[in-house]
Amino acid sequence: MPRIPILAGHAPTQSAKADAAGGWPLHEAAGAGDTDALRAVLDALALASDGGGEGALDARDAMGATALHLAAAGEKMEREGEREPGGGAALSLALSTKNNLLPLSLHPGAHTATAAALLAAGASPGPPAGDGRTPLHAAAGAGAAGVVAALLAAGAPHSPACAAGRTPLHAAAKAGGRGRECVAALLAAGAGAAEPDGWGRSPLHEAAAAGAGGSVAALLASLPPSARPSALASPDWSGATPLHVAAACALPGGVEAVVGAVVAGAGVREGEGGGRARGRPPPALAAALAARDGAGATPLAAAARAGSTAGVAALLAAGAAPDGAALAAGAAGGAPGVVRALLAAGGAAAAGPEGCAAALAAARARAGRAGCTVGDKEALVALEAGVGG
Repeated sequence: MPRIPILAGHAPTQSAKADAAGGWPLHEAAGAGDTDALRAVLDALALASDGGGEGALDARDAMGATALHLAAAGEKMEREGEREPGGGAALSLALSTKNNLLPLSLHPGAHTATAAALLAAGASPGPPAGDGRTPLHAAAGAGAAGVVAALLAAGAPHSPACAAGRTPLHAAAKAGGRGRECVAALLAAGAGAAEPDGWGRSPLHEAAAAGAGGSVAALLASLPPSARPSALASPDWSGATPLHVAAACALPGGVEAVVGAVVAGAGVREGEGGGRARGRPPPALAAALAARDGAGATPLAAAARAGSTAGVAALLAAGAAPDGAALAAGAAGGAPGVVRALLAAGGAAAAGPEGCAAALAAARARAGRAGCTVGDKEALVALEAGVGG
């Protein structure tokens, strides 16, 4: 692994101090995930006799971050995938400093060892940066489960809120599939799945937006059944619930995974009459499917507006009721798959004459504009065939 250039030619006591531009070698080594270089700096700190290294473990950079913040966020740096000559996978990183751009190599997991070395040396596990984010926020957002476990074991608080009201669980949930282990660790430590941030978004919103069905399932399972309906119906600042934000997820398979997790964890237990009697979803799920955002759209209409055929199909299978708004949204978006799915589910009858007329008008306007696509025309054809236009 390449050594950090700033260490070259420096005496131990010099390596322990901030450089002329205010950068700390300890931060650079930590951010690089270079454990050998980090230990060299730590040794220099221990050898420093002039007091220059005092407090360096928890020293702050211009953003208020400590070296532990940078070690925890190692995977969040700018990266390019590459293969080493020996065939081993590596990440090529660019570490920005005040003086230069240092090309570095970070093997997967190197940041875990770096963070562990800092903690073992006595670094504080939970200091907030200038924006209130802690090393646990950084590690959770990077999907670094090993660092999350080390920080929690060292006594880091599990749910500190940053200036925006976001907790490490928000960060882990937003990380999608790679944050799933971090979500599990934070929940086991006592973090709250339904805690809103400053915009009213809960970790459940973040996992749903990321299409992380596994994290959604874990978050719902951490709540008592009686609390799940309110968590699923909780709106963010725009009125969107977790299902609304999931509807716009572009990750292949993401909407289906989230809807499946919501259906499975909607808060109905066996023996409570929670099956889909007479083809209707259980009450908790029905409320989530019927919730309306600030624009008055249901999750089904939001999926149609996003042109997500998979999302529309998943929501219909879960028991969502097609309506004129969803049909018009699909038509206005030039999404033939969405239009066909809604029509096949009885969307024309549910929309009624006025709803069908509005959908046709939207589809014709879309197909008649300059630069219309094949999809725009196909949506119109499907709609005209389905509603008799």
